[in-house]
Amino acid sequence: PGAVGGVASVSNFDCRRPARLGARGIGPRVGVVVLASDVGAAKPEPVLFGRALALLGAPRGNSVVVGDHPEQDIA
Repeated sequence: PGAVGGVASVSNFDCRRPARLGARGIGPRVGVVVLASDVGAAKPEPVLFGRALALLGAPRGNSVVVGDHPEQDIA
């Protein structure tokens, strides 16, 4: 079977997030952008991370969260 997964950006930022990722040259490496405003919840609500995993087709047990703000990134 083929590999599933990839890189997601889960953010409390607004709809400018994809453009900002592109401006930094990492947009093409990010397969999914999940915005709090689209989901109706803010980090660290698990629903945001669950949406990213579902869109990537990645299993929760084989996934890693990397963040820069412990209170906002880790539930």
